[in-house]
Amino acid sequence: MTLTTALRPAEADVLSRIEMAAPRGGEIATVFDTRPLAPFSEAGMGFITALSKLILTDRSLRAFPELIAFAHWMRKRNLLDLKTAFETRNDGRLMAARGLALHIAPANVDTIFLYSVLLSLLAGNSNIVRISSRRSAQIELLIGLIDQLLADPEHAETAARLAVVRYERDDAVNAAISARADLRVLWGGDTSVMALRAIAAQAHTKDVSFPDRWSLAVLDAAAIVEADADRFEILVTDFVNDTYWFGQMACSSPRMVVWRGDDLTVQKASVRFWARAEDLAIRFRDEIFAVDYVNKLVTADEMAIDGHATHISAGRKSNILNVVRFDIGARPDMSLHTGSGLFLETRVETLRELAPALERKTQSVVSFGISRADWVTFLSQERPVGIDRIVPVGQALTFASVWDGMDLLTEFTREITISV
Repeated sequence: MTLTTALRPAEADVLSRIEMAAPRGGEIATVFDTRPLAPFSEAGMGFITALSKLILTDRSLRAFPELIAFAHWMRKRNLLDLKTAFETRNDGRLMAARGLALHIAPANVDTIFLYSVLLSLLAGNSNIVRISSRRSAQIELLIGLIDQLLADPEHAETAARLAVVRYERDDAVNAAISARADLRVLWGGDTSVMALRAIAAQAHTKDVSFPDRWSLAVLDAAAIVEADADRFEILVTDFVNDTYWFGQMACSSPRMVVWRGDDLTVQKASVRFWARAEDLAIRFRDEIFAVDYVNKLVTADEMAIDGHATHISAGRKSNILNVVRFDIGARPDMSLHTGSGLFLETRVETLRELAPALERKTQSVVSFGISRADWVTFLSQERPVGIDRIVPVGQALTFASVWDGMDLLTEFTREITISV
């Protein structure tokens, strides 16, 4: 890319390696020199609302439910609710943007960057977003819509404060941008996040990191057995959507299923549940490749060899679903999990038995048949390590402004105190 804004020669040379995805023909240096806006500015709200409308009216995007879900989440009504909650929470306080934010988007869930970037825009920040060089149909369509909006004079203020870029993994480029960033939002595995955090930034730069996490489902066996046909169908459909989108590799997609109940009831619930889940998961078969099937089998065998698995089973009709059963006191290493329809299954009589199986990397619990009161009691009495959110089955992938236990609008802003 060509850099027209004055930069140091060495800095300009490094940043020339960047491909500007949106706005095409734009300059990353422009974002460096643009002052942030106030939180929930008309410019930020207007751009996000316009992007939401474009996605919802673009027929070509209907094949990508994750983008449609994003568009619904960023519709004007929800933005106004976020604004009201932000202003209520900060009543009497003067909140300001942090400044320039660098976002490093993950490669495995390639639309997740949208949420943190647009929340950062709402916070008033200027933003540079590095997306994966690996291209996908939904990302290319999405970048096209963003570029279309940024070319509109109506969104000139946002165009000066947003750069979506591509470049190969390059510590020199990351360092050049980090040297100017006030905020870094880092998505990726533990190794990637630690490597990025090791790159020097300004002394005041704040890092908000989203490293490796894993999630689980906790289901009441009696509630599954007793569910009528319609309720059961919705439940299993929602569970399959929670898990098979993104190849089960989203941090919030359940990889483990914990049944609550006695042994006989759990057996009945498990048989009923997995049989229907396999039928519904077949629609994802084109997204699972031969190597994924092999990896699942190898991982399951390794868990058995290590003494963690008590039973291994595949689907009745296909290998799209694999279940590894284990005793709650001997949970397999979740870092070995390969996704693509591999489920770890165990049983507890009470929620209290669940605590030892959790760790700091445990993020979401999708729950069915267990009351809010039961969860509050468990969390209050056991104070387990991990668990940042508990949601109904079907909402694992629903993003919220509070994520990984952090209120992102708070993280992306700063408070100015006035004592005179």
